[in-house]
Amino acid sequence: MHRDRILRSGASARNTPVLIRPLVIFASLVVAMGIVACSAQEQTGGKDAKFGPIDLTADEMKAEVVAMLSIPDTLDRNRRLVQLMDSLNEDNLPGAMAAYSENLSKADPQEARLFANAWAKIDPHGAVDGILGWRYPRIQNQAVLEAVYEWVLSGGGDDARAYIDPHFQSGSIETRRSPTKFMYLAVLQGLGVAKDWDRLTQMLSDHGDDGDRQLWLTEVMVEINRANGIEAVREWVDSIPWDTPSNLKVSALSRGLHWVSGLGGDKAATWWESYEEHPRALEVLPMAVKTWGVHEPPTAVEWLLKREEGAVRSGLLREIVRGWLARSAETEAAEAWLAENLSNEEIALPAAVTYANFLVEEARYRDAADIVQKFALPQHRNRALTGALVNWAESDAEAAAAYCEEADVPEEVVEAYQRRLASKPIRVQRNQVPNAPEVKQ
Repeated sequence: MHRDRILRSGASARNTPVLIRPLVIFASLVVAMGIVACSAQEQTGGKDAKFGPIDLTADEMKAEVVAMLSIPDTLDRNRRLVQLMDSLNEDNLPGAMAAYSENLSKADPQEARLFANAWAKIDPHGAVDGILGWRYPRIQNQAVLEAVYEWVLSGGGDDARAYIDPHFQSGSIETRRSPTKFMYLAVLQGLGVAKDWDRLTQMLSDHGDDGDRQLWLTEVMVEINRANGIEAVREWVDSIPWDTPSNLKVSALSRGLHWVSGLGGDKAATWWESYEEHPRALEVLPMAVKTWGVHEPPTAVEWLLKREEGAVRSGLLREIVRGWLARSAETEAAEAWLAENLSNEEIALPAAVTYANFLVEEARYRDAADIVQKFALPQHRNRALTGALVNWAESDAEAAAAYCEEADVPEEVVEAYQRRLASKPIRVQRNQVPNAPEVKQ
């Protein structure tokens, strides 16, 4: 009988009019979606399915933050965290403070920054004091950085600096990752975002060892670019006087050029050209072109050849060519470019011997000797050719000697490479004696 009911039910469903069937399916979907929505709300621990601010007492805020810190799904967890931070106010702040203090081991450093930001909007001084009492350094450092940064951005830059200076001057800093240094960095970043160039420059030149300063320079530039764009970074660096203590101008310009070159070699090159006539411009030239030389070697070399000739330029050209040849995926293109351009003396000066050394390392001795003979400048030719022949002779003495006859190598070079070979210690190859068979007693 039960089977008959099932069959009748199935027949009834099949006989449902075509227009009614979609309504049945739609109703089922609505019920299912409601179940899923309720389940999601339960997982996030939320009192309200909406993502806007909600009205919470201090005790309710504590309970909600504790529940949020236990949500396993990252997206759900962050949605709930943002909603709770939007709901934070003076009345329920103590609940959030207690929740974080008691459950800090469950917090992520970046999540803690969101709480620090919201807390600092209400009470920046109290936020910094409270966070400095937290036990976990990684979370503490990121949170105090955010709290001080928000303090500066909200117009409290003078108060923040006054708060931090006594800590910084006290000599209590023991590690490079101490919270005091993160607070100092936050003030610097805030000044950069506010484009307070004079105070930013003064703070960087007055405090910290060189290692700190180099770290801070990069972090500050990243923050200035994020808030105001790359032109603001250049505006600040250009504003630094050359006689600023701690060699800050050169340090900042070096960092800036290197960073900008990653965004585009032509951008860094154009920036450097604005300093080209300055006596100290050569100090920062490598930072303007090194990255460019990796990504676009021919263009970087072409630009370098327009700069004043000298040891710095030659060294950079050698470095670019050496790196280009060494990247196996680009070796063929590098060799083709050199074949077309080594007849240019300006390129041959730094590149011919560099290319020959690469060929020696690849055991292409004949090619190396040919390149030296054909393209190396006279002041480098004999020494480079001697070196190539010594390496060749160590591998195949007969072939090296035959090449000297065929290519009409100068007699002084032949004598030089033979003297160097004769002066090298004789390598004795010891044949390993096999273990004697075990004598059975």
